[in-house]
Amino acid sequence: MNNTLIQNNIVLKAVALSGTRHLADVTDYDFLLETSRTLHAIYDDMWRLKTRGVDYTLEPTSTLIATICQAMVVDLITQTMPVIEGFDIEGIGEDLCILTRLVVWICNVCDEDGLADVLAQSFYHMTESYDRAEREALAELTRLHN
Repeated sequence: MNNTLIQNNIVLKAVALSGTRHLADVTDYDFLLETSRTLHAIYDDMWRLKTRGVDYTLEPTSTLIATICQAMVVDLITQTMPVIEGFDIEGIGEDLCILTRLVVWICNVCDEDGLADVLAQSFYHMTESYDRAEREALAELTRLHN
């Protein structure tokens, strides 16, 4: 596959991802899985271009690709705030961590470090909120049992 076809593939995958953004549901495992597959495909294609010496930051679509990917994962993270009762931070949280890492890398390849930073901060804020809620719940249980 030549570089132009790979670049076109990246754009098509990002457009498909953007088309499903309104369906974003952090509790829908199939949605998370499909989103992960799409982001992995974008990541793999970008890696393929990078190994061929293509500087993706020079591509006219690089900012668009980074913005679409970042917005999807930020939407998913935002759905977890405020703390959702019964949210499985080890399950869905782990999935969001994987998606966040992929998109941070995609943003960095597209020279959109600011988007990567916003995404990383959103994820950090989410995990901190869940840690705080868990500590508060444990403190409440301790108070009830004393």
